[in-house]
Amino acid sequence: MDKSPDKTVFTEVFIFTLSLILISSITLSFLRSSHSHLPISCIPRISDKTCDVFKGKWVPYPQGPYYSNETCRLIVDQHNCMKFGRPDTEFMKWRWKPDECQLPLFDAAQFLEIARGKSMAFVGDSVARNQMESLLCLLAH
Repeated sequence: MDKSPDKTVFTEVFIFTLSLILISSITLSFLRSSHSHLPISCIPRISDKTCDVFKGKWVPYPQGPYYSNETCRLIVDQHNCMKFGRPDTEFMKWRWKPDECQLPLFDAAQFLEIARGKSMAFVGDSVARNQMESLLCLLAH
């Protein structure tokens, strides 16, 4: 039995609205209690002044990436530059540097401690999927 277009649209809007409510509540819950398991001294501080992470530049980072297509099997073929013949890896040796502050390096153990007992959802399109895969690669490495 086919649904009418009005019921289909209503159902999609209803599911979308519920998803937004769920994500908002997870995010708020995470923010409220995200540091409850760590002593204050373990939480990296950027500075007392505001850090605008959107203003900055890419700077050389000779240590290279946290992971690559060789170290993380979650990277799909469409994102695997090396598999399709890219010979260099220099394009991976850059890091974002905000103008007014220093971003701390990712610490998987610290992230897992902060996220302990929390739920996380990635909702969206392929960008959200890429973020989830990247987080999994960071944690697995």
